[in-house]
Amino acid sequence: MTLRRSDSHEKSTMIEISTKLAIAIPTYNRSELLDGQLNSLVPLVEKYGIPIYISDNASIDSTEATVKKWLQVYPHIIYSKNKTNIGMSRNISRVLMLPDTEYVWLLSDDDRLVPTAIEVVLKNSEFGSDLIVVNTKFDVQSNDLRVKELPDSLYDDKNKFIEDLGWHITLISCLVVKRGFVDSIVYQKYAGSLFPHTAALLEMAIMKKSLISWIASPLVYPTKNISDFTTNRSFFDIFIKDWSTVISGLPEYKNKSKDKCILSHGEKAGIFTIPGFFQLRLSGALDFNVYKEYKDYFSRVTHIPRLHIFLISLCPIWLVVQIRKVWRLRNFLKRRNNKS
Repeated sequence: MTLRRSDSHEKSTMIEISTKLAIAIPTYNRSELLDGQLNSLVPLVEKYGIPIYISDNASIDSTEATVKKWLQVYPHIIYSKNKTNIGMSRNISRVLMLPDTEYVWLLSDDDRLVPTAIEVVLKNSEFGSDLIVVNTKFDVQSNDLRVKELPDSLYDDKNKFIEDLGWHITLISCLVVKRGFVDSIVYQKYAGSLFPHTAALLEMAIMKKSLISWIASPLVYPTKNISDFTTNRSFFDIFIKDWSTVISGLPEYKNKSKDKCILSHGEKAGIFTIPGFFQLRLSGALDFNVYKEYKDYFSRVTHIPRLHIFLISLCPIWLVVQIRKVWRLRNFLKRRNNKS
């Protein structure tokens, strides 16, 4: 099922629909998040006439009603609903194929764009890159950048790119993809992975000898903290086994570049650091049994000694709480001293 407005809203008809850039949002049963996304996004895109494509993966909540409401505000919304749930990776692939604009910005329903984001990306698109990767803020509660100390760049060396930013493009909202590049992506190869967009883009980048733009300014910020995603024991399967397997299997890249990419994700994303392991212990995702199952894999995803991870896995929850309080106080005092 597809919805779009054929009539015109008086405010929006002054701007023709853009052929340069579209926003593509995959969603499933998150009508409140989608409503918040459109509330934030529509004022940013309407002056450019940028279309918003939404692929609903057979939601059973009020997603369709939410979209109908926003169609009355902004007519350049194109909504497509799958008859059945086709899975997250296939829904991402599908929404990327819907627009016919030159560039497509893949945007999660729980991330938001900063006010200048559209202007910055449109200006950067003048380079003609096949892929534009943007920086994001790291967390809801801080202004820390997800990618630090990496200036604006144009990459033609793909091994350098996967070392610097391969880990970062696991976040779908940092990706602005050229239409011709999207059409060439073979998602089916990685359909069983939770990183289909990352692996497919990296494979096509090196096979097509593409040009990639990096924008260091944070153009996206999350509405959730990273700790919201670390409560499931399958977390280790996803970010150790699945991540390592997908990156190791990429063709053409140097092994040392792939190894660095695998290691970078856990450390730079903050999940396999000392604070990250404490958070995993606190959430119940890490205990001694989990440690035993994954102990031989840790050296691939973190520099933290295995003994330290072992001790954290045995640490009583009450002690973890106290250690986290001390750690946060230490970081607060360190930031305050740096400002002064």
